[in-house]
Amino acid sequence: MLKKSRRYGHYLHGQYVHSPHYFLMSKPDLANPLEVCEIAEVQNNDLESNEILEAALEGASITLRELQDSQFFPLTARLEFLKRLENKLSEQSENIARVLSGEIALPLDLARAEISQSIEALKQLIQNPLESAEDSSGIHVLLSAFNSPILLPLQELARSWIQGVPVLWKPSSKAALSALCLADFIHAEALPPGFFALLHMQKEVVSIVINDPRVSTVTVQCALEKPEDFPSRQTIKNKNLVKFRISESHNESKKFATFSESDDFNDQIQYYFEKAFDFAGQRRDSLKNLYVPPALYQKVLRTLNEKTAELSYGNTSGGFRVGPMINTAAVEKIRFEKARLLNSGAQLSIESKNCEALYEPNWAVAPMIFHNLAKGDSWENSKILGPLLAVHTLD
Repeated sequence: MLKKSRRYGHYLHGQYVHSPHYFLMSKPDLANPLEVCEIAEVQNNDLESNEILEAALEGASITLRELQDSQFFPLTARLEFLKRLENKLSEQSENIARVLSGEIALPLDLARAEISQSIEALKQLIQNPLESAEDSSGIHVLLSAFNSPILLPLQELARSWIQGVPVLWKPSSKAALSALCLADFIHAEALPPGFFALLHMQKEVVSIVINDPRVSTVTVQCALEKPEDFPSRQTIKNKNLVKFRISESHNESKKFATFSESDDFNDQIQYYFEKAFDFAGQRRDSLKNLYVPPALYQKVLRTLNEKTAELSYGNTSGGFRVGPMINTAAVEKIRFEKARLLNSGAQLSIESKNCEALYEPNWAVAPMIFHNLAKGDSWENSKILGPLLAVHTLD
């Protein structure tokens, strides 16, 4: 069990800082999903605390001006820093994997794999720095997601630093502790102040940041939820807002698949079963809809029902792959969707009863299979996380 961690603030100018409004501010939900217990307290910057935001932007601007002197932190020094960071990640890989696992209920083997991939990605960037070359005249803002909270942002951070660009990083509030662990490693390897700031921000504050004229690039690795002046991912694409970059590694994956009449039946069943339920509480690419030819429909549905009835869920530490949801809000969303489907006439084909959650209350949600959805039901385009699979007849 992870013990409650220290109270965290923002990281800028080479140190952790707290807003003077700290005790009046909201705190992100940072808990261990397996145990539903608090593991850290992290402040959330709001509109009353813009002095911290301004300090981060001004520090990055000063750094950019200093970089005009070729003797200030040249490329060779930046690559040496990244090599030290790579070594630090290697030394602490087990520790940060356990933090990552505890924070988002990622199975430990997958957390270890993410850290290994992060180290390898960093190594490749160090070995081929010219491939990261890109003109940039301003500050880079990075908005990262809670899934892959080390791998994806680390690659963007490293690319920016190779280019000599300061970064303001807004991590997901659901994975803030993992991000702060990475900030600890960055701090330990002495990146010059001004090159890096980690800020916990509410959406209204993020909107202010991305519209600041000192910011030249915004990389989006997460789903964007917006106040009115905050562009959606689709708006960014449609209007060709060149300031924004939608991370290719975080493009929305297809949430549907078609069962083939010609491929091996059992192989397909196992593949789609795992794709639907394996770690479905945290994966945005989990399968939501399976379309089956009429001749195979009843057999596929019956086989999936049998496998789901035997499936345990709620705990990733004992070898089970269907862990809890990431937080209370995610639990409420999937339960609301279940009720909506039932009210719309869809039929619940099976729901696992094998809960292996460690504690009560918990964020465990049973794997479910629905069928007989109305044509065009909103679930077909749903982005809601959770172990719910709809089986459709292929027209």
